[in-house]
Amino acid sequence: MLQALTAPLTVFRNMTLRQHLTYWLLPLLAGWTFTAMYFSGIGWMGEIIAPPYDREFGLLENLDLVFILFTLVVLIRMAFLPMRPLFRLAIVFACLATVLLLLEEVDYGLHIIEWMRGIPPGTGAKIRNLHNQGHITDDLKLAANLILAAMFVILPYVDSLKRYRLVKMVSPSKMILFTVLATALVALLHEALDPYNLPTNGSLNSNQSEFEELLMYYTFFLYFWERFIHFKSTPELLK
Repeated sequence: MLQALTAPLTVFRNMTLRQHLTYWLLPLLAGWTFTAMYFSGIGWMGEIIAPPYDREFGLLENLDLVFILFTLVVLIRMAFLPMRPLFRLAIVFACLATVLLLLEEVDYGLHIIEWMRGIPPGTGAKIRNLHNQGHITDDLKLAANLILAAMFVILPYVDSLKRYRLVKMVSPSKMILFTVLATALVALLHEALDPYNLPTNGSLNSNQSEFEELLMYYTFFLYFWERFIHFKSTPELLK
């Protein structure tokens, strides 16, 4: 038990400055900065983060798309590495899932089409994506949180499982735990500020989880980038 608690501290102490910046410091500062801008009550800051006209045009939503696109690029590059057909099929499936995620996040381009046609927000298509229908959003958030916990918090530190090839292939670095913790700290900040009814433009009412969602997409991008580098350095894992 003590070893399980001290292992992350040992990893943290041995990280380089670049790793600290990549895995937790910059994501945490970005998340807190965006949260502060939104709750600041300063009009132009709120407009940048999520404009009241349509939050899909804001920095927060578009950075989501950037990290999803980065993840797709990494997966495509990974697909061209020498590997068994079964592994390549898994990566192709991951590519297709990422494309679907991108389309869902951009609402299949509906907000751009409606903006070009002069259709006011809220008066266009009623069904804009699949993940916001019914309880699907809550189910997806729960699934994402479970994956974050299992894949990025528990699995990296269960060294006994890494003797298995598949686990060694999919297990992220131990440093990614700190990206998950940064995501949790971003969530804690907006949850702590919300009860004070600070002045905002209201564009993220009931959608303030967008702040940590950005870091979740960053975490998945970081994970696949790690795997790509790992597979390039140890190609025997894929053969």
